Amino acid sequence: MLAVLFVPLWASGFIAGKIATGYMEVPTVLLWRFVIALAVMLAAALVLRPGLPRGRA
Repeated sequence: MLAVLFVPLWASGFIAGKIATGYMEVPTVLLWRFVIALAVMLAAALVLRPGLPRGRA
């Protein structure tokens, strides 16, 4: 099920990047891409609150 959702999400990145580079320089597009990814991952980490591993690896 996740693979079915992942493929369109992954493919939409190309389309969004192609459109965005028509309006902004490539480094600016990459900056915003990583800022948005950081915000999403930080929000997920705060909501899910994964515990730190205990003991030795």
